[in-house]
Amino acid sequence: MTYVGVSAGVSGSVAAMVLVVAVVAVEFGPGLPMALCVGWDRPGWYVVGGLFAVTGLLAPPAVGRTRRSKATRSVSTPVVEQVASAS
Repeated sequence: MTYVGVSAGVSGSVAAMVLVVAVVAVEFGPGLPMALCVGWDRPGWYVVGGLFAVTGLLAPPAVGRTRRSKATRSVSTPVVEQVASAS
């Protein structure tokens, strides 16, 4: 079963944690920047800008780590190729 980018090989507790994080992000994600920018005015904009900057700085290392971890895992041959090679 695949949900929110989590494959079936992941343990149930990790999949549940990813699901909770996704639900929290969807529910509170739009309201947090709005509350900061409207409620705090200029300092709120600075906080939102800082969050975007930190996210932008952390994204490339996270993608690189994911690529490296996927490269080290064994990839199974798709069923189509197995059927084609068997005949």
